[in-house]
Amino acid sequence: MIVWILSGISIVGAAFNANGKRMGFWIWMIANSGWIIYCLMAKLYGQIPMWIFYNGICIFGLIRWKQKGIDTKGEKNG
Repeated sequence: MIVWILSGISIVGAAFNANGKRMGFWIWMIANSGWIIYCLMAKLYGQIPMWIFYNGICIFGLIRWKQKGIDTKGEKNG
């Protein structure tokens, strides 16, 4: 059941990002963190670096979108 919930949260994050909304990164980080916990509990240790890296990409995306002036509504400022 948890994998379905995490998958759903991941999809919602992707949809937000596809619409240019920075909130998608935050949603993805919640999902990615959930996947890390799930992988620890399921002893799927090989996947943990991937989810950590994905969280890093989210942080990078938040920084880059802020630098480019993309606000939380998905619109460019200025």
